[in-house]
Amino acid sequence: MARQIQGNLDGRGLTIGIAMSRFSGDPCQRLLDGAIQKLEELGTSTDQIDVVYVPGAFEIPIIAQEMSLGRPQRYDAVITLGCVIRGETPHFDFVAGPCADALMKL
Repeated sequence: MARQIQGNLDGRGLTIGIAMSRFSGDPCQRLLDGAIQKLEELGTSTDQIDVVYVPGAFEIPIIAQEMSLGRPQRYDAVITLGCVIRGETPHFDFVAGPCADALMKL
């Protein structure tokens, strides 16, 4: 039989870093609240969760990279949260795609 590798949903003892955009306010805050609630349900202590706020979604990848490299400390996992709301300007096109591409490269 082939060897199977599968993760688990046990968050006990994990140190989690969250990089979150401040720009979109309430939608991002609701994402953060939901992520922390789920982590707690999985057994992660809130003392083991660090949230690093960045100005907008465009800055998320660089902070996520720094966190994944152990700066400022080593995390077992890094979660990125942000949203870019499509409006009447091309802002969405300039931010959402490059942000997603940079995160995929990490």
